[in-house]
Amino acid sequence: AYNIIPARKMPPRSHEYGFSDDDNSPKSLIFDQIHVRYYDQTLGDNPSTSCGPPLSLDWSYEIGESEAIDEYEKNRGQRRNASELMMSSFDRRFFLSRECGH
Repeated sequence: AYNIIPARKMPPRSHEYGFSDDDNSPKSLIFDQIHVRYYDQTLGDNPSTSCGPPLSLDWSYEIGESEAIDEYEKNRGQRRNASELMMSSFDRRFFLSRECGH
């Protein structure tokens, strides 16, 4: 036999963040700066890699530059498509052997 415990509806916790759903004031969100971090890469554990070892971001990173978001958007290059973001299994193996010693 199983004991079923009914779920309780939790009260909204929005007051903890300084706003509530009852507040009729206009809401806005502003992004001001982009802060870049450069992460190391390491042997990963993602099972979706179809061939070869997966790569993952390591916990360690170096702090990079910061700039205003408008300046970043003005100067950034063209966005890459999905196939341009993929790394072949050969490239992943080469990277792991050269950079990570695996």
